[in-house]
Amino acid sequence: MDEHTALVCTGGSYVAAACKGPDGCVASGGAVACDVRGNAEGEPCLDTGDKRGVCSVDKKSELTCVGGKTKVEACQGRGGCEPGASTVPSLCNKPLRAGEDCTGEGEDVCDDAGKSWLSCTHRKWVTTSACRGKSGCKFLASLGSIACDTSVGEPGDPCAGGATCTADRKSLLTCTDHKLAKSRDCPGPKGCSAGDGTEPSCDGEAKKKIGTER
Repeated sequence: MDEHTALVCTGGSYVAAACKGPDGCVASGGAVACDVRGNAEGEPCLDTGDKRGVCSVDKKSELTCVGGKTKVEACQGRGGCEPGASTVPSLCNKPLRAGEDCTGEGEDVCDDAGKSWLSCTHRKWVTTSACRGKSGCKFLASLGSIACDTSVGEPGDPCAGGATCTADRKSLLTCTDHKLAKSRDCPGPKGCSAGDGTEPSCDGEAKKKIGTER
């Protein structure tokens, strides 16, 4: 055949297996190594029984050989596919966004955009709180916890408690049944202010018109 094809004896006859990765098909010491990193979904592959996946050349997907067929899984999360070592499997990073599958029940993370605090609930990522403030959402490795800047919010945003201001600083929002809802207007010159971990303040005193009544 060629350097990108392996021959597998199956049922008394040879069957071609694709080895479209840059290393192709290499025979050494009676063993055959088949690089599948360039294979497409469903292409025949050399099934050695090793269920560990390998990263594609562009690090955007993970490939495994299952039942003699190539399985390609997209790694759309931050970092894409991270190659493993000889005894360590590759890591296929999944998207961190609400609605995607998760496995660590109760785990807390920041979404890929750094604007939401997600919790793994019943095997799905669920938004615990929107983090619209300028610091967004950050994982504090030293504390093992999430820092979510909730100094700005919008009605309907998921929340974990407390109160905040709208982006235009004209309204105070409070967390009711895990959603931000308008509490009251802040028509005064100071409007609504929040930040630095303090409770938001709402100036409800509107400016009085200066003039002479007739």
